[in-house]
Amino acid sequence: PALAHAISEARQSGQSFDAILTRIKDTFQSGTFFPQQISWDGQTGLLPLSFCEPASVDDAFSDLSMLIEKELAEDAGESVKDLTAQLTAVVRKQRKRLAKRLEHISAESQRQADPERFRVMGDLLLSNLHLFKRGAETVEVEDYYQSPPARVKIELDSKATPQENAERYFKLYRKAKRSGDHHARRLQETKEEQEWLDQVELSLEEADSGDDLYQVQLELETAGMLKQTKGQLGRRQQVKPEDQLYKAVTPDGWQLYWGKNSRTNAYVSRNLTGPQDLWFHAKGMPGSHLVLRCGANVDKVSEEDLHFAASFAAGYSKGKDDGKVEVIVAQGRDVKKPKGARPGLVTVESYHTVMVAPGRLED
Repeated sequence: PALAHAISEARQSGQSFDAILTRIKDTFQSGTFFPQQISWDGQTGLLPLSFCEPASVDDAFSDLSMLIEKELAEDAGESVKDLTAQLTAVVRKQRKRLAKRLEHISAESQRQADPERFRVMGDLLLSNLHLFKRGAETVEVEDYYQSPPARVKIELDSKATPQENAERYFKLYRKAKRSGDHHARRLQETKEEQEWLDQVELSLEEADSGDDLYQVQLELETAGMLKQTKGQLGRRQQVKPEDQLYKAVTPDGWQLYWGKNSRTNAYVSRNLTGPQDLWFHAKGMPGSHLVLRCGANVDKVSEEDLHFAASFAAGYSKGKDDGKVEVIVAQGRDVKKPKGARPGLVTVESYHTVMVAPGRLED
C-alpha cells in the first residue's frame, strides 16, 4: 500500500509511469536505498526508496536495517520485548521437556540400579544346577558372595531349564549394564542441555536489539526448538561475533573482551583467549566468558586488575544483582570445549576463584 500510494503521488506530480518504474528498477539493482516511513489517510507504511517527495515523510533513514529496527521496536506485536517473551517461552517449554526426561531417566535407573546382582544370581544358579529342575518357581541357595554366606531365594521361570534360568539372569545383567551406561550418557547430555538453556535465557535477558535476538533465534533454530522460517526478525545477515563483544580496559591498560550470548562466548574462549591469557566466568551459573589478554605477562597483572576483570564476569552473569559473586579465574590452556558440546559450553581443568561485587559498563 505504501508503494502504491507513492507511485500514485508521483503520477499526480507529472512523472511518467515508465520513469517511475525505471526509478524503482534502478534503485533495487544498485542497492542504493533511501528508506522512509510515511503516513497518508490515517495509514502508515515503509518505503525502501523515494522517487518523489511524499506528502508526509515521518522519518528518513540511511539504512534499511535502521528503518526495520525502528518499526520492530514500535510495533506492539513485534517489539523486542514481545519477541523476547516469545523466545523465552520456547526455552521454558524445552525446560519442562528436560525435567520430564530426567524423571524418566531416574525411574529407569532405579529399576536397574544394581546390575551386578543379576550377574551374582546367574553365577549362583550355575553353581547349583543340581538343586532344581524345570517347573520350579524358586530355588534357595547359599550366597557365597555375602560375608558371612547366607541363604537366598532366587525366582525362576518355571517353563525354562536350570541352564536357561541362569542364562536369563546373565541377559538381565548385560541389559542392565548397557542401560546404566546409556542412562549415564543421557543424564550428562541432559545436564549439558540445561546449562546451555540457562545461557540462552540469560542472553534473552541481556538482549536489547533485534540483532541480539536474532542470534538467539538462530541458536534455537539450529537446536531444532524453533521452526526455521522468516520469522518476526526476518532472515537478516548474521552479525560477526567480534562485532558483538563487550570491551573494556583495566586500570593498568589490559584489554578485556567478553561475550553476550553462546556464540560470542565461544568466540571469546576459542578465538581470543591464548594459552597464557586469563579467562573468567561466574562459578556455577550462566554468564559471559571473559578474557584478559596478557599473554606471557600474566605475572604482571595486578590484583586490582584481576578483580576489575572478575567484576565484569560477575556483572554479566545470572548473579548480576547479587552482592558478591564467586568468579573462576583460569589460564586459557585450561579451558577446553568438550567434543560435540553446544556453543559456549566448556570445561575448566584448573582454576582458582575470587569473590567480587558485580560490575557493568554503565557503572
